[in-house]
This record gives sequence, structure tokens and C-alpha cells, in this order.
Amino acid sequence: MTLRTRFVLVILGLMLLAQAMFGSAYYFLQKKAELAENYNRSMRSLRFAAAVCHEASLTGDWNPAKSHASLLREDLRIRYADCFDGNGAPLTGEAPGPAPDAPAPAGVWEISRSFGLNGGEAGRVRIGFDAAAVDAEIDANLARAVWDMARVASFTLLFGFLAAVMVARTLTRPIEAIAAAAKKVEEGDLGHRIPDGGGAEEVEALRRRFNAMTERLAETDRMKQSFVQSFTHDLKNPLSGIKACIASMHAGSFGEINDKQRRYLESSLEAAERLWDYIDDILSVMKLQTGGFPTRVEALDGREIARESAESFALKAKQCLVDLTRDMPDELPQVRADAQLLRRVFDNLISNALNFTPRGGKIVVRAEREREFVRFEIRDTGPGIPAKDLERVFESFHQVEKNKSKARRSGTGLGLAICRSIVRELGGRIWAQAPRAGGTRLFFTLPAA
Repeated sequence: MTLRTRFVLVILGLMLLAQAMFGSAYYFLQKKAELAENYNRSMRSLRFAAAVCHEASLTGDWNPAKSHASLLREDLRIRYADCFDGNGAPLTGEAPGPAPDAPAPAGVWEISRSFGLNGGEAGRVRIGFDAAAVDAEIDANLARAVWDMARVASFTLLFGFLAAVMVARTLTRPIEAIAAAAKKVEEGDLGHRIPDGGGAEEVEALRRRFNAMTERLAETDRMKQSFVQSFTHDLKNPLSGIKACIASMHAGSFGEINDKQRRYLESSLEAAERLWDYIDDILSVMKLQTGGFPTRVEALDGREIARESAESFALKAKQCLVDLTRDMPDELPQVRADAQLLRRVFDNLISNALNFTPRGGKIVVRAEREREFVRFEIRDTGPGIPAKDLERVFESFHQVEKNKSKARRSGTGLGLAICRSIVRELGGRIWAQAPRAGGTRLFFTLPAA
């Protein structure tokens, strides 16, 4: 989950929490208000009924009181409404409710009030409400209030979501820029810098420190490259002389040699050749990293270069009892690449596969069209690469520890790093897979011509 998504979820979560708290408070306050309104309305009805009955007792005309009682009974919430004199006799006609001295029936909420009769006696007004009807009315009013609140909350959440996205984007954009810059540096682009974004003071301080750190790393890397380049270049001249001297002695230019001397000279020459390859690999990496390797990109037949590379290893594969084959379609398009660099990629990958594939194993060089690219694959039946090393095998000097003892010859750990630098220079990408069945699959893509 990205940081921006987390920011949005946190903001929305806080909004939902605030709405839940507000909604709960609103609901209880609204319910309290409905109960109070129902009570006040009922009491107003009771006071008015008492006033009507009092007025009727003074005038002696009970018809208005009877009419008012009948009107009250038409309300679905009211079960009964009557006036009684001090002896409990009904004054508004036959009372449909309980006797004056009887308790209120079940499910009825009753209220009563005394009023003065003509002659000084006290009468009483009783109104019985259907509790279920009252509750239903209150619930209906609350449901309307909740629905209105839900609609307002929906619009609030919608606008809150948009605001959260904008706020999260504003907060995370500088962090994403730093993360992208860190990835660039991780990939070897030490010249990458984070531009001034005019953000918060803390973010700007982090940006300045990051740029200062990468500047120091770049300076250290330049010093390292300069030292390694000079050192390896200075090594090649004396090493060239050593190789020539050993080769001359092996050829008998300085006199006859016996079999034991020949074996020692062959071993020394092989070690010198291996050292020469190491130095050449190091120089190649330095040139590729500094852009000092000349390239001539043109449309090439990738199948032909793969064929030439595979044939150059055919004899060695036969000696190692490894089956080296090619599987490439005839209609494969050409690729845009440098012939010398592409050949080096194939040589390194096939050599690496041959170095780790045991006797009786198999190496297959494949190719196929992949949209606007051509994808090449070198697959072997060697020991494979652990999942944790699939990315790191392309780093300079990195070697899989568990496979070192299985290699036919030790290496520098630069072959795949050189391949990655070349493939990136040519506009493609390279990666490795470790099938469950065993072995290793190395892929790289190049733009189709």
C-alpha cells in the first residue's frame, strides 16, 4: 500500500469517526427533542381540553366540550379523551375510556389535569395516548432525520475524499520524489539530483541533504573509477609482457622444455589469460558506467549474432558434455543494437551458463517477438539462482555463494553487470528467473528495428 493511499485512508477514517460521533450525538439529541416535543404537544392538548371543559361548566353548554373531545379522539394517537366531575360522572357524553378510578390500560400513556367546575367543585380531564402509535410517530420522524443526515454525510464524504486525495498528493509528492531519486541512485545514476520543489521546510532540508549525499557518493565513485581505471590499465602492459614471455617459452623459443615444464607453463599461461580477462572486464565496466564505450547502433540480425556466439562455444560445450542448441523463429525481426556489444552480451550469458551447467546438461538460446521488442532467452539446467539473488546477480562483483563450488572456473562477478550496462545502453532490460524445475532463465530485450 502506497503512502498516498494510507494518507487518504487515514483522513477518510478520521472523517468517518467524526461523522459517527456527530451522527450519534445528533441522533440522541433529535430523539430527546422529539420526546420533548411530543410531551409538550400532549400537555398543550391537555391544558386546552381542561380550559374548554372549564368554560363549558361556567356557561352550562357542554356541546363545545363534547365536540372538542370527539375531535381529540379522531387523532390516531389518542385512545380516549373525557371530562369528569368530582364524582367521576362523564361530562362529555359516554366515556369510551376506563372508569375514572381505574388504572390506565396496558399500552396506554395517560395524562390528566384538574379544572374548576361551576360551584367550586373540581373536575378532571383525562387523555389516553396509544404508546405504540406515539413511538411509531417518533421513530418515523427520527428515520427522516437520519436519512437527511445520511445524505449530508454522503456529500461530505465525497468532497472529503477529493480533499483527502489532494492533501495526500501534496504531502506525499516530495516524499515520492525522494524515493524516485533514491531508486535512481540505487540503479547507479549518481548524477541524479532532486530539484527544488518549494515544499515544507523539513522536506527541503531532507532534499538538500540527499543531494549533498549523492554528490559525495558521485565524487567517491569518480575517484574509485579513476583509480581502478589507472590501476588496471597500468597492469595490462606488464601482464602483456608476461603473457608473451610465457608463450615464447612454451613454444620453445628459448630452448627445449620437458613435459613437466610444459604443464607448468600452460598452467601459468592460463592463469595469465584469466587475469587478462578480469582486467578487461573491469575496464569494460568502467567504460560503460562513464559512457566511454563507443556505440554504433544499427539494425542487426539478432539471430545471426546469437548463432555466431553459440558456435564459438560449441567446441567447449562438447568437451564439457553439455548440449548447446538454438531455438529462433525465421520471421524474427531485426533489432537496433551495436554488433560488438550485442555479441559480448551473448558471449557473457552463454559462457556463464556453460560455466555452471553440469555434464549431461542443456543450454538453449531462444528468441521471440514481444510487442515493439525482441526478447532473447538463455536457459540452462544448472544449479539455479536463489530468489533473494535474482536481482543482485547483475550487481558488480556479486556472486551466488552456494554456486561458487559448482562452477568450472572462478569468475569476477562482472559478466552479468556488463550485460546489464550494455542492454540498458541499448534501450532494453535484462532479468533472471529461477524455475521450480531447476536451472536458470536469463532474459533480455532489445528494441525491434
